[in-house]
Amino acid sequence: MNTIHGQDVVRCRLCSNPVEWHCNLCHVDLCLSCTQIHMQNKTKNHEIVEFINRREEHLLPKCNFHNKKRCEMYCKDCSEPTCVLCMISSHQNHEIKEIEEVMKDIKQQVIVDLKELEDIIAPKYNKITCGRLTEDFDNIISNIQDQEDKICKAVHKIGQTLRDKMKEQKRDLEDNNNAMQYMTTEAEKELNEIIHNCRSVLTSVDALAITTYNSRNESFRYRFPEVGPTCPIFSPGMVIEDQIQEMFGEFQGQTSTQSIPKNIIGNPICLNIIKSLYGPDVALWEIACIGTEQFWISGNDRKIHQIDKCGNILETVSVKAANDVSSLSINKQLGLLFVVRWPDTKVYKYESDRVTTFLNLSDWCPRGLCHTVNDNRLVSMRSLDKRRSRIVRYTGTTETQIIENDNHGKPLFSIGERNVLKLADNRNGDICVSDFAGKNVVVVDVCGDLRFKYKGNITKRTNYKPFQPSHIVTNDIQQILVADLPNDIVHIIESDGNFIRYIEYPCRGGMSIDTDCNLVVGEEGTGIIRIIKYIE
Repeated sequence: MNTIHGQDVVRCRLCSNPVEWHCNLCHVDLCLSCTQIHMQNKTKNHEIVEFINRREEHLLPKCNFHNKKRCEMYCKDCSEPTCVLCMISSHQNHEIKEIEEVMKDIKQQVIVDLKELEDIIAPKYNKITCGRLTEDFDNIISNIQDQEDKICKAVHKIGQTLRDKMKEQKRDLEDNNNAMQYMTTEAEKELNEIIHNCRSVLTSVDALAITTYNSRNESFRYRFPEVGPTCPIFSPGMVIEDQIQEMFGEFQGQTSTQSIPKNIIGNPICLNIIKSLYGPDVALWEIACIGTEQFWISGNDRKIHQIDKCGNILETVSVKAANDVSSLSINKQLGLLFVVRWPDTKVYKYESDRVTTFLNLSDWCPRGLCHTVNDNRLVSMRSLDKRRSRIVRYTGTTETQIIENDNHGKPLFSIGERNVLKLADNRNGDICVSDFAGKNVVVVDVCGDLRFKYKGNITKRTNYKPFQPSHIVTNDIQQILVADLPNDIVHIIESDGNFIRYIEYPCRGGMSIDTDCNLVVGEEGTGIIRIIKYIE
């Protein structure tokens, strides 16, 4: 009696022959010849049945202290199977459960884990295909070459048009010169005759010849222009690389290396505590990292301070606007942009010890800003009448993209409010917006299309207050970190919106990521700044 499961023949445990019999007590599949060998072991009891009639039950482990006993119970305190004799001796007063019940619970967890592995985790790894990425890079390089060819073709066309125009003028000039040359030759002959006649009159004594002299100067005086033919002057225009770059195009998003994945550590570690100048009387609100050693910070004192890791003040900027700073952002050249609170309509720039107006938004109040990986500027804003909210991308001071409504024409962000709209650019090109009034995080792709909205962790904590996001940053592995203001903790979520974990440090006083990928958070009431290591 050969037994087949699906298309696979079940083999004997002791040899490679097809199975025919099964020992219920030893849980061993056997062929006919090996059954006799198995029965010769007299140290155990055996119960041989046909394979199709075998008992389906778990193989319980033997007790280490009572050889003839099977472990039918499970000690939760010791995390190990136990027999009934051990249960009343070495496991007294421990939490004991039947092992069958424990195995059932574990299998339920395995089902959940398997589903996540197959449906969520494995597909992510399948997407990490270097070969496909290589093709994508080749396509981008080809597109860049195509764009270069188009620009060069346009430049050659302009150059050719100018050259053709000059050649045409040159031909006209040469034709005109030939005609002019003939006319001047004939005129010179006539002039020579007149000059000769004038000399004859001067030396003549003939009264008739003298009295009949008639001047011919008038006919020659203005016959030809005094200035000869002229050549046009070519004035080359200034070649401005930034304008060519804007015409050429730019990258959206940035290449992220995946050779050395970074993992979130079990318990975040506080690497350093900085006591800033802020405290109970003047609250800390904003933090922006400069590398790993310095920080720009601000609060409700209408000033911005640059400090080091010891809390020493290196520089202080007085804000000219009649309000406190509500958002800070640093570009790749370490230049500082900032905006102030409602209803100011300007984006300010601090450079060379001076505060100047970088953008004037007229009827809009900036509610947040950040720099992208390509050093563009993203500014969130609300109209002063509170009817509209939007995100605008700027290249320099030129408006290049507006993100306001979804594909159905509905607002992506809350309206009728003046609360901040903090935002961060993710390395995959996404724009992550923390909508405090809307009580969610809105994530759109580089084209401005909605990807998802995060409304807080589905599994609520004990005494959990409703989720309201404030500060928001992203890290090198495209994770999004959100400050939950009412609960004063940080949520870490994946780039597709799945919750990962909390970081339980006060964060109402600002949040930033340094260049070592450490989280820097501020405590509003005390002015304490903590540097948190949470990934490795």
